[in-house]
Amino acid sequence: MYFYKGKKDITSEKSDESEKLELIKKEIPQTLDIKNLSFLFGAGISSFWKKVKDEPSGAEININIGIPAMKPMAEEFYPTLTEEETFLSEIKVDTSRDIFKDNLEKFLEVLFSLKFVFEKQENTVSLEKIEALITKCDVFRNIGIIFQINYSRDI
Repeated sequence: MYFYKGKKDITSEKSDESEKLELIKKEIPQTLDIKNLSFLFGAGISSFWKKVKDEPSGAEININIGIPAMKPMAEEFYPTLTEEETFLSEIKVDTSRDIFKDNLEKFLEVLFSLKFVFEKQENTVSLEKIEALITKCDVFRNIGIIFQINYSRDI
């Protein structure tokens, strides 16, 4: 019996099978914790691209074999930003740009970068607005991830 966390078998130090089983039982819920899943989505499992050969033409094409969650979530999330539109315009963040419109993660990357800038500038008003946007985006994204996971279980 074995259980890998990254490249390491965390059961390798246990000799008794029952101890290994208990360790695995303890690790599985932690692995499925929403924060860990959020990290995985943010790390790109939702948009994993693979080169394949197109059958009719023989040309190499890229296909997305990841979990197709970011585009629908982005399309649903951006219209909820009506109250934040003025602030986003002031800081020159346009959610209709190609880089953002299909990917909520790219939007979050920019928000976290701006959070860092506003912290260093001690701009508390903008910092509070950015933190509120990050929270709103994270809550929306986590709910979407939970929905995607539950939906995929039903299929």
